[in-house]
Amino acid sequence: MDTSFARLLLFSLAVPFLAESASAQGTLRRFDDLNFSALTAARDLRWEIHDEFARSRDQGHLLRDIDSLVGDLHQLQRMIYQRRSPQDLDRELDHALEHVSELKQHLLGCDFAFQQQGNYQGNANGYVFTPATQHGGRVHVDHAIQMLAGIEGNLAQLHRELVGLTQPVPYPTPNYPGVQVPVLPAPQPPVILQGQPTSWKHPPFYGKKGGIVIQVKK
Repeated sequence: MDTSFARLLLFSLAVPFLAESASAQGTLRRFDDLNFSALTAARDLRWEIHDEFARSRDQGHLLRDIDSLVGDLHQLQRMIYQRRSPQDLDRELDHALEHVSELKQHLLGCDFAFQQQGNYQGNANGYVFTPATQHGGRVHVDHAIQMLAGIEGNLAQLHRELVGLTQPVPYPTPNYPGVQVPVLPAPQPPVILQGQPTSWKHPPFYGKKGGIVIQVKK
């Protein structure tokens, strides 16, 4: 084989690979950016729970929840660096999103989230209005929920981009304006020829299988 032709063949084979590799590198970097943003926000949320929920009897449970989430995001970061498949990344991401939901549920159910709506209570003198009350730490719950929403937004965006790589793109249906598609007629029942020893005075009748039987005089 000619040396110049061999070099040209190797270069033509290498160009698509380099282009695909560069695209893959950019995709992995995008995944790492989204995960790192969520990881940074999760670390901030952990310190928020550590400092502002110090007087909450549920602080220990909340810290375990946020530690599980931070661990998931660290594992997801390692998997991105290992160039794991989008399916593997999405499965690990599901664990992180489950811990986000659990943490949100526990924040809204902790003692700092307690609040009571105002109502009227009847007694011997009529009705007495009880004003609405809420725990003083409710402001910290609202702030933590807001921080958690930012984490969930980054992870949801990462999930959408991973699903976009794992699901096939549907082939577009061609649309040609001005071209009419002919409508085919509905299929008719088959005509069955059957000999009968009778005359033509008898009209045709339908056979047992739905076809029209034409009587043929012999």
